[in-house]
Amino acid sequence: MRNRFNLGVGCLALVSGQALAQQTFFELGTELYQEVYSEKINGRPFMREEATMYGVNGVAGWRLTPQQTLKLSLRYAQGRSKYTGGNAVIPFGGLVASGQDRYVYELRGIYEHQVQLLGQDLLPSVGIGYRNLTDHLEQAGSGGYKRESEYYFINLGLAATFAAGPLKITPKIGWNQLFKGKQYSYQYAGNNDIGNKQETGRGLELSTMFAYAMTDGSEVRVTPFFRYWKIPDSQWTFYTQHDALKEPDNMTREVGVNLSYAF
Repeated sequence: MRNRFNLGVGCLALVSGQALAQQTFFELGTELYQEVYSEKINGRPFMREEATMYGVNGVAGWRLTPQQTLKLSLRYAQGRSKYTGGNAVIPFGGLVASGQDRYVYELRGIYEHQVQLLGQDLLPSVGIGYRNLTDHLEQAGSGGYKRESEYYFINLGLAATFAAGPLKITPKIGWNQLFKGKQYSYQYAGNNDIGNKQETGRGLELSTMFAYAMTDGSEVRVTPFFRYWKIPDSQWTFYTQHDALKEPDNMTREVGVNLSYAF
């Protein structure tokens, strides 16, 4: 009797483990993209940074039901920027420096729910994300300083998949809404570290994934993408009794491609 009980427990554990394995999936990838970051003051260009960024990323997911999925994604990228700017004396474009380190990481939790509309399967999603970008402008020379941006945001997405022979093609559109942010300027104006609050901002993401299925059910995926952030002026922060700083209206644009393996 005991042997039968142990055998039953063992079979149940094996079946449960197999079910859990079928419900869990992963994706590992690398990406290459061109980033442009620019700032304006009173509608006029103030500074611009351009960088080729190299990154890695991963996704861990769990299927709650055949229609519902939870995902946790993480990406990291780094590169070196070319800075173009000016100051009170030198017009925009008169100051140029290259080779400043720049890196970014981003974490997201996402919920997806598959629905059908007019015979087409659609995949709407909602998630929450954190983005951190560090920019070593102190490497540009005198007057430069290290900057760090933090974004907390809500993400809404919509995707649809179409079959084209052995390929699956999945276009996707995403909207990011910033609900909390902060810009840190380290060692600005002497030994002052400054934090500027950013209370609003928005982002847009467009991508198209081309997935090729392998015989074991895994997929090789190639995904061109476009990512965009638009952040208005931050709040003012005083770093002396009479002097204050704000983070100017800025824009970030990223255009690139991701290569990944899903299993």
